[in-house]
Amino acid sequence: MVPDLPDCCPVCGEDKEDLAHYFVECPRVARFWLLASRFLTATVPAEYHTSDAFPITIDASAVVHGFDRWRKILPNHAALHGLAVWEVYRAHAETALDGRTITADAI
Repeated sequence: MVPDLPDCCPVCGEDKEDLAHYFVECPRVARFWLLASRFLTATVPAEYHTSDAFPITIDASAVVHGFDRWRKILPNHAALHGLAVWEVYRAHAETALDGRTITADAI
């Protein structure tokens, strides 16, 4: 049995919360992906700065496809993706269940 999901986002109040909103579009999550992009871009070695995949910009496609575009320049790109998506899920669930809102910086 699947539990009923709330009709609106507990973080930003968006009327309809779907998977795209949950993992990409919510303003807090969008800020998290921006911060993650900046962090990952800063960690890429200089020899990859001319790559088509640089700088790293995390968009909906990158979230859905598991950071695959950066497999050559980010070691453990799949693990980084999994951890990032887990943190988004965890932070959102904590807000929905406990009412605690974790900032994008803290995620």
